[in-house]
Amino acid sequence: MIVVHFVATTFLDLLNLNSIKKHRGDVPEMYKSFMDSAAYNKALSYTADKIKFSIFEINLENIPGGKPHSFVVLKHQSSQ
Repeated sequence: MIVVHFVATTFLDLLNLNSIKKHRGDVPEMYKSFMDSAAYNKALSYTADKIKFSIFEINLENIPGGKPHSFVVLKHQSSQ
């Protein structure tokens, strides 16, 4: 089941990255009324970076010794 999840998630992420590359620079008509080319490309870049990190994270989780879940632990300091 883990392998199926890994393959499916990675495949879909790669499809999304390919779609982002195809549409970079061309703002779709439905977004032109509230988003200029710079903002649209910035959003695409953010999405591409997020997908790339997701692929990295999934690979890290599936190697021996990798962390099963990544999270940030915030240390609370009491004011005593």
